[in-house]
Amino acid sequence: MQKNKEDNVVSINHNANEISKDSYEKLAKKSKEVMRHAAGMIYIIRKCFDEAFTKYENSNPHQRKLKDFEIHEKRDQAINHCYSLSNELENEIGDLEEGIKKYGIDITDQEDNSND
Repeated sequence: MQKNKEDNVVSINHNANEISKDSYEKLAKKSKEVMRHAAGMIYIIRKCFDEAFTKYENSNPHQRKLKDFEIHEKRDQAINHCYSLSNELENEIGDLEEGIKKYGIDITDQEDNSND
C-alpha cells in the first residue's frame, strides 16, 4: 500500500483529471452546511406537526392550548417548510451535478431523470 501523498492534488482515477484538495474542502463544507440546514428544518417541521397534533404550544400540556385556527396554521407551516426544504435540496443537488461536470464527472441517477 502506498503512503499518502503530501501534495495538494488527489487523483480520482488513473489518467483522470485531478481535483485539488481545496475543491474537495469546498464541496465538503457546502455539504455539511446543507445537512445542518436540513436538520434544523426537520426540527422545525417536527415541532409544528407535534404542536398541531397535541394542540398545545411546544407540545407541552402545561402550556396554553392552541385555538383551532392556530392548529391549522401550525400544520400549514410544517407543510410549507417541507416543500421549501425539498426544493432547496433539489436545487443543491442540481448545483452539485452541474459543478462537478466541469471535472468530467456525471453523477446523475436514473431516479433523477424519472422525476422530470
